[in-house]
Amino acid sequence: MGLVRVEGKRKAGLFVIVLVLLAIPGVLGLWTSQAARVPAPALWESEYEGLQSPDPKVRAQTVKQMSVTQDSHAVPVLLLYLGDPDQKVGLYMAQTLGNLAEEDALAALRTALWDSNPNIRWRAAMALGEQRDAQAVPRLARLLQDPEKLVQNVAANALAQIGSPEAIDALALGLGSAEPSTVSNTMNGLQRLGSAAVPALTSILKSSIPEARHNAATLLGYIADPQAGPALQQAASDPDADVRAEAQWALGEIRKK
Repeated sequence: MGLVRVEGKRKAGLFVIVLVLLAIPGVLGLWTSQAARVPAPALWESEYEGLQSPDPKVRAQTVKQMSVTQDSHAVPVLLLYLGDPDQKVGLYMAQTLGNLAEEDALAALRTALWDSNPNIRWRAAMALGEQRDAQAVPRLARLLQDPEKLVQNVAANALAQIGSPEAIDALALGLGSAEPSTVSNTMNGLQRLGSAAVPALTSILKSSIPEARHNAATLLGYIADPQAGPALQQAASDPDADVRAEAQWALGEIRKK
């Protein structure tokens, strides 16, 4: 079944979910002494000691300082601690890696997309999206089917940030998923792309999956780009009544512009 259209909906869901998680202190429990048992990298500096603190506020402040100083030597340290159980600390790590990571670190982050820890997967996905790493697209596309909704959400956002034709096609294929969360996250990512997503969406209007066609028509209505007009005119005669109605609505949205 297609998604129910909500008039005026314009916002992607990534930061809503992240902010909700940030509002819950210690989402995954207290930091344990495990951090202290991890071998320190060769470039360990005294400024990094805060990452071993049991206090998530201290760890968060340490990561923020790394970001402020643009300390490229901190990248392998951040990769080592990317599984921090505190979501706020993890968010800062992902953002900092997204600013500082270079090719060697990007390769490590792509590998981290397969990690069994969902926190590591979504943080790696966020960093790769910030870096607009086109090589990560195939693995990010697989994360659209991840069992963790937050991982799906961040992967969709990362693909939208990358914005390459391959990334857009990967998002568009998610419109026919049987998983509502995958469809929702995919639609949010495509909507963020705006007119750049129109060619892929008009192609999906020819899909054999009615739900995919319906969702594509919905997005084309939100984007309201006139170049989608001819494809929507054809979709207005779709054999599926829901698709026809959505295509007609989308045409109306285009005419308002």
